[in-house]
Amino acid sequence: MIELLVVLNLILTGWVIALEKRIPFKFPKRHSRSVVHVVHTDGSRGTGFVATAGSGKKVIITNKHVCAPYEGDGIGAKIYIGIGNTRIATTILDVYRTHDLCMIEMVDRNIPAVVLAKHLRFGRVFTYGFPWKTTLSFHHGSITQMRSANLPNGLLNTECFGIFYKWDHVKNRCVDVYPTVYTTAITGPGGSGSPVWNRHGEVVGVINLHIIETLHAGFVPLSFLQHFLEQH
Repeated sequence: MIELLVVLNLILTGWVIALEKRIPFKFPKRHSRSVVHVVHTDGSRGTGFVATAGSGKKVIITNKHVCAPYEGDGIGAKIYIGIGNTRIATTILDVYRTHDLCMIEMVDRNIPAVVLAKHLRFGRVFTYGFPWKTTLSFHHGSITQMRSANLPNGLLNTECFGIFYKWDHVKNRCVDVYPTVYTTAITGPGGSGSPVWNRHGEVVGVINLHIIETLHAGFVPLSFLQHFLEQH
């Protein structure tokens, strides 16, 4: 039964990707106005975007591993936001450690906030961010998998570390600490924290990893982002 579901999932994904490629669509560049550059005090860089918290105030969202990569980083720590050629100091408001999200104090109220989608579905996705460079770049692709992926049994406990994985003592294997959505959109170092839009211009997730072999992106799905924002 599981094998049949896997096959049906692959077939459905193939149909969706093929259909999306046939539909001509130009993603509005206006969405890029909500994207900012995030610069840690050590000089490392990532991407962030403006969103609306549950209280109605605007905040900046990025990854926890972008804004607080070290032990001791966290709420109240200094972080820099790049807007155009200007770098502005601000502070970290909160981190969602188990789901690699970070909330930063808004620095420019004139930047428009993104619109969140109501649901996450298979289909074409788009992203603006700062992978590999300091200029904003656009990439697109299709969602290929929505799952919590188990890593190979051969991965040792001592090799299972970082913010993405934990050792499951019941299953005796290394597993993801949270569900991840995979897409064929390309990203790289500096692209972490980029918003992921659907073709309707609604955000469905936050990029937080790239697959080295293919450069394809994985992202934190919509539900965790919604929950984080609603708490504030």
